[in-house]
Amino acid sequence: MIQVSTRADCAYEEILDTIAVRDEENRPLPRSYLYVPGTAPERFDKAIASGADAVILDLEDAVPLAAKARARQNVVDFLSQHRADTGVELWVRINPGHLGEEDLSSLGTGYSLTGIVLAKASLTDLERVADTQLNNSLLVSPLIETPEAVRRIDDLLSIPRVARVQLGEYDLCAAVGLDPGPDESETAWARNQIVFACAGAGSTPPVAPVSINTHDLDTLQVSTERARRQGFFGRACIHPSQVALVHKVFTPSVRAIDEAHQMLERFEAGVAAGRGAIVDKSGRMIDEAVVRSARRTVSTSRQPTTDMYKHEKKMHSQLGEIASAGTDSMMSSTYKGYRFPREIIAHCVWLYHRFPLSYREVEVLMRARGVDVSYETIRTWCAAFGPEYAAALRRRAPRPDDRWHLDEVSLKINGKRQYLWRAIDQHGNVLDILLQNNRDEKAATRFFASR
Repeated sequence: MIQVSTRADCAYEEILDTIAVRDEENRPLPRSYLYVPGTAPERFDKAIASGADAVILDLEDAVPLAAKARARQNVVDFLSQHRADTGVELWVRINPGHLGEEDLSSLGTGYSLTGIVLAKASLTDLERVADTQLNNSLLVSPLIETPEAVRRIDDLLSIPRVARVQLGEYDLCAAVGLDPGPDESETAWARNQIVFACAGAGSTPPVAPVSINTHDLDTLQVSTERARRQGFFGRACIHPSQVALVHKVFTPSVRAIDEAHQMLERFEAGVAAGRGAIVDKSGRMIDEAVVRSARRTVSTSRQPTTDMYKHEKKMHSQLGEIASAGTDSMMSSTYKGYRFPREIIAHCVWLYHRFPLSYREVEVLMRARGVDVSYETIRTWCAAFGPEYAAALRRRAPRPDDRWHLDEVSLKINGKRQYLWRAIDQHGNVLDILLQNNRDEKAATRFFASR
């Protein structure tokens, strides 16, 4: 079987799991919330293994009225066997009104559940849900889908246990009569209302609405980046193919993290010197208001001691020792035929193979650390030492699992639409790929099953 894993994919998996915004209880905020119909229990485990940060088992819109009872039983059966150590938040979206009461009654307590998502949230329903869950730790996430909910967003946020706010834009647009265009400007007012209300209430940023676009990932990326700029954090998803892109948008790049760290260091040095504001190298004034976004960028990590920061700390320590020891020590720490210290060479090769960086981007990062090395030299180092490093990474990679699911992406190659299928195991490893000119899911399934 062909093992497919691009350098960019591996790099993003490493970086995406190190940077996170946290909620008021110091837990990482999910970047993606993947909805799964309660009538499709065969997809529950696949959703957990899809790479999404949170999964929402849906008892509302995705379930017809005649199938509500069956969907509730599917969810309860799954929750009774679900392990709490998957690292994925698990939510259940319930119906409004009396159907929601039946949903809550069937769920009971004692399950490994993060919280309840209340569809078409109203003040009455939200108060009832919060009171029902008063004796356990379940969170409550109101889904804003009506003009009344937008108007009373401040009241909804004042209810105990409200942890996240989600925007249900399709129902909201249908209720108001909006027909959003490509730039989604028609919904900007409602989005701003919700973002500002959450910030004013000291709540976590709201979750961006779902997109029904599961094939045109370029359009999805533009829409998701717009939501991030508007103040949302994370996005609801309806298909696993959307998850990786949403994660990419809501995760700071290596360069953004590096620049934010430098900004904070310069600002803290200025404060220590008695200055409340400083001017950076590009002439921008930096004060407390400006550094707030930098603090958010580097806020906290999902894993407090990540490979990236441990390696950075070790590298800086080694460079300091070399500099303080003088030229003789530096020469003794080089590879034969190379004038740069081996620590610098190793760090450049590590950066290139570990993260989605070009040779020029590695050059920029090293220059910011006082190391003037050209991208051509870095390319030479990666050609000489990269294969050995990449082989070591592959040896440490987990073995692929024998359970897998299909992932589909529609893309254009030379202007022609084609369909890329990927077989992905429960750990997120890409086992194999297949590119088709015409979409044929059955043929793709047969192809992967025969490998």
